[in-house]
Amino acid sequence: MSSQPTLRDTLAVKQRVYQALIVRYLVGRYGRGNIGFLWVIAEPMLFCSGVMIVWSVTKGSLTHGTNVVALAYTGYLPLLLWRHLSSMQHLLRGAKHLVIFRDIHLLDAIFTRFILDFISISASALIVYLFLQAIGSLPEAYDWADMLHGWFLMGALGFGAGLMIAALSELSEIVEKLVGPFQYFLLPFGGAFFMVGWLPDAAKDIIWYVPLVHSYELIRGGYFGPEIPTYATPAYAWAWALVMTGLGFLTFRLVEDHVGQN
Repeated sequence: MSSQPTLRDTLAVKQRVYQALIVRYLVGRYGRGNIGFLWVIAEPMLFCSGVMIVWSVTKGSLTHGTNVVALAYTGYLPLLLWRHLSSMQHLLRGAKHLVIFRDIHLLDAIFTRFILDFISISASALIVYLFLQAIGSLPEAYDWADMLHGWFLMGALGFGAGLMIAALSELSEIVEKLVGPFQYFLLPFGGAFFMVGWLPDAAKDIIWYVPLVHSYELIRGGYFGPEIPTYATPAYAWAWALVMTGLGFLTFRLVEDHVGQN
């Protein structure tokens, strides 16, 4: 008489599945050389460093009384997190052959991609912070709790959007083609390159409805402290994240059989 697997057994199986999928994704994206595994952290570091150098050269050391390196750091790293997590078009199609293995589910591909991108970009953000601190280019953060709150909020928004895009892109190729233009359209309004306090009151009222803005404002409020006014309503952005995630799971259930048949 066979016994049912315990929760511990199930978690152990899932751990092995995610480890194998992470290695598969790394090898497929960066190659089999050792540097490939390091590149998952080095790639966002290099991009971030380039952006901060350009901002420093073009804008000087301060803009609107704010340290420009810190402004670039708190703007570009969350933007990178958002873009990586929300760009999951056709991820399910690329992973459908894995479901022949009993312990692998299509959702595992999404969770693996999220875990890998979130951890790698978070590690890059920490390494860049420590490096810039060491050379004296970046002032010390004021409140890490608010910064981490904003960072995890951006992760939740990115996961919700990515889950929806992963599912919807299986229904129509138009979705895949719209992701890039939508990302570029959102760029000037998301909050990466401005702070809400710089805007006129009428613009503040409009930009408040963009959920990404609240993540940036939380991160920058935690970084700069009370001397720089910030405007964030975390509950509003978390509501967006929960709704997008819920809709993403519902859409996933609708397209799951479609992916398997195609």
